[in-house]
Amino acid sequence: MKIALALEHFDPMHGGAERYACALAAWLVERGCTIEIFCRRYAPEQAARFTIHRLADRRGWGESSQTCFARELAAALEGREFDVVHGFNHVRPADIMMLHGGAHRAFERANAASAPTRLGRVMKRFFYRIAPRYSALRRNELAQFSDPHAFFLGVSEKVAADMRRLYPAAAERISVVRLGIDGSRFSPDRRAALREESRAALGFSSADRVLLFMAHNYRLKGLWDLLDAMVEVTRSDPGIRLLVVGRGKSGRYRVRAKVLGVADHVCFAGPMREPMHGYAAADALVHPTYYDACATVCLEAMACGLPVATSRNNGASAYLEDGVGGVLFEMPCSRGVLGRALTRVLTDEIRAAALRDNPERIRPWTPERSFSEVLACYRRRSSATAVD
Repeated sequence: MKIALALEHFDPMHGGAERYACALAAWLVERGCTIEIFCRRYAPEQAARFTIHRLADRRGWGESSQTCFARELAAALEGREFDVVHGFNHVRPADIMMLHGGAHRAFERANAASAPTRLGRVMKRFFYRIAPRYSALRRNELAQFSDPHAFFLGVSEKVAADMRRLYPAAAERISVVRLGIDGSRFSPDRRAALREESRAALGFSSADRVLLFMAHNYRLKGLWDLLDAMVEVTRSDPGIRLLVVGRGKSGRYRVRAKVLGVADHVCFAGPMREPMHGYAAADALVHPTYYDACATVCLEAMACGLPVATSRNNGASAYLEDGVGGVLFEMPCSRGVLGRALTRVLTDEIRAAALRDNPERIRPWTPERSFSEVLACYRRRSSATAVD
């Protein structure tokens, strides 16, 4: 098959969708497919592996980034024949569109709820209604789902349910392709081998009980709430530490930790090129997100045998059973509810169950299975086009 992959950044270091696209492209080439990439930016090493068409960012007056990309992509595709054009996130036009970040309208609602004050939540909702950037994103998403021939892929049942609820006319063309985790890279054995080295590098003692928070969008993923909950948790167990990993802006959260009196219990480590060091240092992963299509960090942590405490707003919560290798809760929730979830996830019973069961829960969901399901979608879409 001849396949075009279209996304803004073809760089595995940029984010989850980009890592997936790069790995998918390599897997497809190994299976004899011809792949061409259409993007605005790419990692230099990818140019040696794929044919890359770099799209210019020539926005007209008042034109959004998404509309500009759609125009440039349509022009670049003109005169070229592909069996399938696969777009990622906000990209169109495409035969198959894969929304790694979920439906934008669902994201807006959750992101507004993540503001720490009532006034902030009201202002956030109002801002979303009037801001040109977000109006453009809503229009772009509507244009995506208005294409009567496009197929849509959600990375979790939660995303697929959001898409069907918001765009019922496209319901029959919406499918789920779950993400896959590399069990050779993320495993209990690798975590055990790196544990002593990783904890020492981060300044943790053998007696510390470490909760790992790994994300880039600190507010949406619940770090503010997590710091509040640490007040309750450290009062009853002074040995608990919170490890914060990610490239989010940490200034206001460092100040918040000091104001709450938990700064000595929180380590802001910044981004990690190798996340295994974070998992190795941790005793549990916490992800109190207001919205997440399917948090890869939760799946990777489970593959490592770590217990996971996350909200039901997270598509990855479908992999967990409350009280068996993890803890589930609603967001938003009170400081007390979140604090009790953190305490529960560190119990010996849940940690033992996580080490025993969580890798087995994740084991069937490999990258190869995910990519094979995408390829099957390509074939269905190509067959439907041939019939038309």
